[in-house]
Amino acid sequence: MLVDSLMHRPVVAADARASVRDAARLMERQRVGCLVVTRGDDAVGIVTERDVVFRVVGAGRDPDATRLEEIMSAPIATVPPDASVDDAAALMKRLRIKRLVVLDAGEARGVISVTDIAYASPEASRAMLDAWVKQRWED
Repeated sequence: MLVDSLMHRPVVAADARASVRDAARLMERQRVGCLVVTRGDDAVGIVTERDVVFRVVGAGRDPDATRLEEIMSAPIATVPPDASVDDAAALMKRLRIKRLVVLDAGEARGVISVTDIAYASPEASRAMLDAWVKQRWED
């Protein structure tokens, strides 16, 4: 099975200079858990709900004054749309992340998450879960 068949599209994106508050509102409106952060036409990072909670709210930062570029994870981890789901799962496991941006010809075309993989490949999601549990105990 290929990443292209599971990825969420279209990509929901926000400019790196957007405020965290505006980004949170966009995530709520679009019903997504992450945004691809852009500068012009380039995908330069990713911001998740967890980033908003821990890097802004938990840190006592002002969501109106904090810009996405200040809290985004960068560089983004990517896969091509023709990558296998197993390869995407292995990359997530190795990098200890929950989402990958799907790039096609340099353009963000979608996002694939652990949840997407869990529905499609329970074996791959089990391997990722085992790696995360092990990491938590070692940290």
